[in-house]
Amino acid sequence: AAEGRAAATIVAARAKRNELLRQSNRESQIEIEAFRREREAQYKKKFNEATKLEQFQTKLDQQRHELLEKMNIDAQQKRK
Repeated sequence: AAEGRAAATIVAARAKRNELLRQSNRESQIEIEAFRREREAQYKKKFNEATKLEQFQTKLDQQRHELLEKMNIDAQQKRK
């Protein structure tokens, strides 16, 4: 009788442990997914900032090139 109760207690404890493990796993997955979404949002923000910076730099380079060309043309015309 005592052995039967002990076996039943062990079975119940294992079932409870397994349920707690499954619950913990579900909670962990939720936290991991939230973290993943947060990091992805941060990455996209940084990527967009970098892209805008690159576009701005390209525009500045183009304007600088055009200004230098204009200055060269003006200098050549003044020499004539």
